[in-house]
Amino acid sequence: MASGAGKAAQPLGPGSSVNGTAAEFPNIEQELYDYQMHSKMCKKIAQLTKVIYSLNMRNEEQEAALLTLSHAHHEELHRILVETCHEGEGSLLRTRLLELQDSLHEQQRAGAQVQADFECFRIQAEERGRETEAELRKKFEERLQAAEEELQEAKAHISDAQEESLRLGKELEKTMEQIQEMGAKCEALQKAADEERQREEEQRQRKDEDNKIERQTEKREDSERMKALLAEVKVLRDQSVRADEEKRRAVKEEREQWEQKLNDLNEEQEETRKKMETEWREERQRWEKREEEEKKGMHSALRERVKRAEAEVESHLERLAESKRNTVKLQERIQDLEEELELDRRRVSEAEGVAKRAEEELGVAKERLLLQEDELQSRAEELLNRGGCEVCVCTEVEELRSQVSRMQSRNRELELQSSGRNNDHARQIRQQLRGSVWSLLLGSPHSSSTLPHQSTSQPQTTTQYSTSSLPHKHSSLSLNQHSSPSLPRSTRSRTSCIPPTPAPTAPLPVCPSPQTGIRYVSPSCHEPHAHLQAQTIRGPYLEQRGTEGLKQEWFTKYFSF
Repeated sequence: MASGAGKAAQPLGPGSSVNGTAAEFPNIEQELYDYQMHSKMCKKIAQLTKVIYSLNMRNEEQEAALLTLSHAHHEELHRILVETCHEGEGSLLRTRLLELQDSLHEQQRAGAQVQADFECFRIQAEERGRETEAELRKKFEERLQAAEEELQEAKAHISDAQEESLRLGKELEKTMEQIQEMGAKCEALQKAADEERQREEEQRQRKDEDNKIERQTEKREDSERMKALLAEVKVLRDQSVRADEEKRRAVKEEREQWEQKLNDLNEEQEETRKKMETEWREERQRWEKREEEEKKGMHSALRERVKRAEAEVESHLERLAESKRNTVKLQERIQDLEEELELDRRRVSEAEGVAKRAEEELGVAKERLLLQEDELQSRAEELLNRGGCEVCVCTEVEELRSQVSRMQSRNRELELQSSGRNNDHARQIRQQLRGSVWSLLLGSPHSSSTLPHQSTSQPQTTTQYSTSSLPHKHSSLSLNQHSSPSLPRSTRSRTSCIPPTPAPTAPLPVCPSPQTGIRYVSPSCHEPHAHLQAQTIRGPYLEQRGTEGLKQEWFTKYFSF
């Protein structure tokens, strides 16, 4: 019974192993499939993050390049503005720089628009990625749910098969128990036959030969019975073996059927998984293709915008270079003009110095002329006081008047030329004035020779003359600085020995001269003490000096070039 129980429990092993593989295999496949899908989704998400990161990096690089270009542009504009702020033609450059600034602002706005478009594209790509991921996840969950339902159905079929196998195992156990019972009955019958045979042998021994025939017949009957029982036992054993084989065959066939079903289910699941993978791969390829096309479109648009921006920047740089060249040319022109201006300033300063010296010389010459005029008037008064050679004196006075008028006209011309700062013409005028002075000097001895000689026994006096009271524009210098000391009495003219006559208290009859403006005593007046009165004298009475010495001193001091 124990061996039969062990033999009956032995067929449950394969069934239990089949049940374990059928229960564990779908879970392993599901976990493997989930892991593969998770790894693929992680790879896809990593690829998308790499693409977004690369796009962000490119966008940041473009932004950095645009910022550097804008900073360089602003610095260049600031430098050009600083360089050209003090120039005469800076308004054109400022307008040009304002245009460049406007174009730079437009370019910055275009870059901001590109950045906004890129952000919109990135957000759309992320939304599409999330939508695609959600759609794929939804499809995967639906297919996974369908596969789980099919797996549950397969598990139900497997559980039914397991119950059927358990039922067949129980039936096999029952048949084995029946076979064991039949074997026990056979053993009991064999024991009973042995006991009967022993009894019969004992009876046969007892009866010996009496019952030999009966024994032989009984033995023959027993042997036939034994053979029949053995044949029946053999048949039962064969039936049990056949039942065992049929049970094993049925279990094997059932196992093969369930294994085939499991294989078919696995193949179907594999085909479904492959189909889902192919569909997901195709969907991913389509999505990647669409995304790549969108990326290419965006990249092409960005490249075109970048090219346009680069072209604009190049044009701006060319304009900046041209403006730099123009500024360099303007700076060179300004330097040349500054050099010319410096030369002109030097020339003007030199001309001003020469004109100032000429004005000073003119003022001194005017003062000297006034002194000479006073001297001539004093001489005329002396000659009139002497009362001799009136006709000669009048002619000499007229000549002196004409010379004084000519010298005054020359002085006016010299003033005009000095006010115009024409040095050459002023030099010519000074030469002409020097020639006229020479002619005056050459003509003075003849006029002075007609004068009578006087004694030179008067004491020597040195009087300084001041012209501070003269209303003249060139009266800044006094005669204290420019007048030379008085000559001694021995070198003076013969007419300078006459002492000065005090000014009359009563007004004298005078005749105005329209050429010189000098008022002198009319010759018709035969007063013995008529004096020549000149209203152009703007100072005190001057010391009478010799005409020749005064002319010589005035010429050597102011016309010795």
